[in-house]
Amino acid sequence: MIQSILFLSLSILFGQSSHLLPYHISYKGILGYDSKKSAIYEWHEVSRFSSAVKVKRSTKAPYGLSIRWLGTFGFELTDGKTSIVIDPFVSRPTPTDHFKPLRIDTDAVDHYVLKQNKTSDQKAILVTHSHYDHIQDVPYILSHYLNNETHPILIGDRNTKHIIYSYNKSDISWKNQNKPLENAIIYVTNFSSKENNNQWKVGRFKITAFQGQHPKYDFFPWRGPSGPIKSTPPFYVWDYKLNHNESIGFLIEYGGLKIYFSDSPFIQNPEKIGKVDILIQTIASREMENNIAECIQAMEPTYYIPAHYDNFFKSLDAFSIFDPVIGFGFQENIFGDNETPLIDFAQFDSFITEFENEYKTPSTELRLLKLLYYYSIESLVLKK
Repeated sequence: MIQSILFLSLSILFGQSSHLLPYHISYKGILGYDSKKSAIYEWHEVSRFSSAVKVKRSTKAPYGLSIRWLGTFGFELTDGKTSIVIDPFVSRPTPTDHFKPLRIDTDAVDHYVLKQNKTSDQKAILVTHSHYDHIQDVPYILSHYLNNETHPILIGDRNTKHIIYSYNKSDISWKNQNKPLENAIIYVTNFSSKENNNQWKVGRFKITAFQGQHPKYDFFPWRGPSGPIKSTPPFYVWDYKLNHNESIGFLIEYGGLKIYFSDSPFIQNPEKIGKVDILIQTIASREMENNIAECIQAMEPTYYIPAHYDNFFKSLDAFSIFDPVIGFGFQENIFGDNETPLIDFAQFDSFITEFENEYKTPSTELRLLKLLYYYSIESLVLKK
């Protein structure tokens, strides 16, 4: 009996420690987070000592509107009743995994996406484009909700739709044969038709899609795999293709608050989107195509939140110390000298300097989020 209780206790302890919680990740020594390195830009810490609107962070979704960063360009918006996720991706295969068929880490998705927010239902999943680090986990999330009476809508491009439906032709173990993914409600954006306004209403959220373009990678002028997807699961990295180099930006409005999500550092015609309160933008691969300064001038965000600068070649469970260098796990001296730079697709440290010197305006402030925390922005809504 005692052995059984001890075994059960160890099982529970191991189960709880097998996945990280937000406070398990240290940001010591990280520019923008550590006061010994630079000014603090982490939203909660700044608001603690400011007379401006307070933005509290917590491990669980608070009352009212909040936002959570899942890593890469993954986000969750929730008001306690309705939840929207953008590019949810937490499987995060290692560099060596990229040479094999990619496997959805269902345990990680369960822990970091599906079980964290128990107070609201996911009503919409938004996919900016169909590269693996934006869509890999979406089929499993959809499958989970198809087991229930309600399930979210999915908004993406035609390649996104193909990926979801292609799982019906596979024998993946987590699939529910009685409720196939063909039952998923998928809206494909159409930017060529004037009759399609690319707008949806979900709970108290209004979603508008805007056409964008995936940036070229900094170290080679290429936008990644593109073209129609014809393969079926299991997918390799190169099977996740762009739809004609296109990406989708999403404007989400709630109670007068406007948040724009751009998975590219280059936004086409930012003046058409108009003024926003929060601009959340990928800063990875920005050296070749970047109009961040123009976006800030045209959209006049009160807050600018950079994203997609964490090392997504490392699993979330391995983030005992936050890693803002997007490389391939190379050691610093791999080239045998100190002059050859690491491959770093976000160059986060230099971005902090660039923002202060090139992008910052009197009306726009830089804000950083810590991984997996909920940040309450209900006060911004009430201010409206």
